Amino acid sequence: MQSKLVLSYVVMALSSFLFACSDNSKEVQTPSLAVATTPISQAPELTRHYTATLIPRFQTSLAFQVNGIIAERKVEAGQSVDAGTVIATLNQSDFLARQKAAAAALQAADRNYQKATNDLQRGKTLFANKSIGEEQLEAYQVAFESAKQQRQQARSQLQQADNALDYTRLKAPQAGVLVSVTAEPGLVVNAGQPVAQIAQGGQSQVRFDIPADANAQPKAELVIAGQQRTLSLFSQAGAVNPQSFTREVRYNLEQPLERVVFGSLVQVKMASAEPVEGFKIPLAALDQRGDSAHIWVIKEGKASTVKVQVVRLTTDSAIIKTAKLTHADNVISQGINRLTEGQPVRAIN
Repeated sequence: MQSKLVLSYVVMALSSFLFACSDNSKEVQTPSLAVATTPISQAPELTRHYTATLIPRFQTSLAFQVNGIIAERKVEAGQSVDAGTVIATLNQSDFLARQKAAAAALQAADRNYQKATNDLQRGKTLFANKSIGEEQLEAYQVAFESAKQQRQQARSQLQQADNALDYTRLKAPQAGVLVSVTAEPGLVVNAGQPVAQIAQGGQSQVRFDIPADANAQPKAELVIAGQQRTLSLFSQAGAVNPQSFTREVRYNLEQPLERVVFGSLVQVKMASAEPVEGFKIPLAALDQRGDSAHIWVIKEGKASTVKVQVVRLTTDSAIIKTAKLTHADNVISQGINRLTEGQPVRAIN
């Protein structure tokens, strides 16, 4: 009886062992997930990009010196001109009539002056012969002085008429490139009203606005049509534009451009004055699920999150700050949306 009881215990123990082995055999070990990793790097120097306008360093406004109606425009914007090149002309009808009238007035004044001169000479002879008195001689002298003054006035008026006629032709004061020309035929213009802008010399500048709280750097870089040129600071406005909260700055081109089209929009790159602290990671490595930003790293073969502060985002990267990373660390850069904390992972490069 006792032997049967012992045998029963043995059978029960053996059954329990076999059941346990059968249950363990059903456990399936979770395979590790292959993930791509990327080394983190020091954040690059912050560079700001601006859209600027290419302008000449020295520019002069051109205007007619007389009122009139524009008859013809001789040149176009962007054209190179020599000193004395006619830019535009005014209708000359009134000016020609004024010149003709002034010339006729001068001829009449000349005849009157010649008559007064002859009368005075004859009067002096008669006075010497005592044929006329001193009063009559004085009358001849007064007539002569009056005729002389009238002739001078007539000459001055003719000179003014000649000048006015010449002023109907607007000429380039020196060689240069026309930045703009607004002189359109039929346009009524006043004396001194700018109708063209001419660039003097070959020096060029760029002009653009920077944020009010930013500082213009001594150097910047111009990028235009595949060309890169170094820029040096020329000036920056001391006052802030109250509408845009920006300040205008101007930079000189240190090397000339092969082709200069003033008024063109160009790109300017300028480094920030403030150093950038942090690390640069691929944008795909940044996990912004929840209320804060995280990145994923591998610790002891498992995925682990690290909370970070986002400093700046670009189209393909992020600048982050964290005290828990070094330059020797790698971050998981792809497939982070499939990860869970503590999930087994293995790195592939």
